[in-house]
Amino acid sequence: MLFFYKSHTLIFSYTGHFKKIYNAVKCAIPTPILKKGVQWKKYLKNKKAIGETDNSKKRAVSFASFAGSLTVEAALVLPIFLSAMLLLSGLFHAMSVCSQVNHYLCMTGRKIAAYSRSEKGVDQGTLYQLFYSEIGGSGIDSDDIAGGYAGLIPRAESSEQGRLMKLSIRFGIRMPGYLLPSRTIWTVETVYIRPWTGESAEMYSGAGEYGQSGQVYVAENGSVYHRDLSCTYLALSIHACSMSSVQHLRNQYGARYVQCERCGHVSDKNQTVFITDMGTAWHTDRHCSGLKRTMDGMSQKEAEQSGLRPCSRCGVSGGGDA
Repeated sequence: MLFFYKSHTLIFSYTGHFKKIYNAVKCAIPTPILKKGVQWKKYLKNKKAIGETDNSKKRAVSFASFAGSLTVEAALVLPIFLSAMLLLSGLFHAMSVCSQVNHYLCMTGRKIAAYSRSEKGVDQGTLYQLFYSEIGGSGIDSDDIAGGYAGLIPRAESSEQGRLMKLSIRFGIRMPGYLLPSRTIWTVETVYIRPWTGESAEMYSGAGEYGQSGQVYVAENGSVYHRDLSCTYLALSIHACSMSSVQHLRNQYGARYVQCERCGHVSDKNQTVFITDMGTAWHTDRHCSGLKRTMDGMSQKEAEQSGLRPCSRCGVSGGGDA
């Protein structure tokens, strides 16, 4: 029992906030119960005077004397319990809506992956058409979404290299307020897809793994082959500086810059030269073949038959410059 007259008389002191609780509960208990409590108090004093202190007897009499005390506890606990259950019900409802929206966004992403193969790509209008055709017969109640179906606006973003596409939707879920005003919870659902650009069957071995016939890339006038198009030997970052300062600069690995064999002819110390973060040569010609990468694709077997070595950064063990 949490609150009844006897417990406050014997346990709690009449100071501080306990006194306030006592006064509040005292006002809530009907007068007949209070009278019984006073009688019970006198009874305990008499028993104490004659030496009877059996706790089991006290407890048995107290339960019989205060049968109506459960009403006060129920009045306090029941609203809290119902509020917690309604809150959990609203959260489960929001999770269900998010799960359905994410599902139909994934279905749209599969179609977008196939459309990305076309030369025109995927515009915003095509994205809307594909998404709303999926969610139209989904069974999602439009009243659960802020703004209805019009509040679901998908957006598509592509990575710089075009290898991944991001589909996202930011929308609001209307939470039932029951006795209180309803509220809107804003959330974002995101899906990442890989454009369906196709693969060559020769890129894979019979076991389905990347085998010796896999696709590799060779730069023009290069002596090594690369497995990854994003290799730092192929994706160069070019910087301009003066010839007088290049002698004091170092690349990312701490090496000095030396003269390019193709264009490294300087007539003026203040002449502008070009360097890269990971290269080892400085160039006087911005269009030097050492500063640009024209790649050719071939199988790894063909590259090895041509005498090319694997790249030291994106290939297997070995070394060499691009």
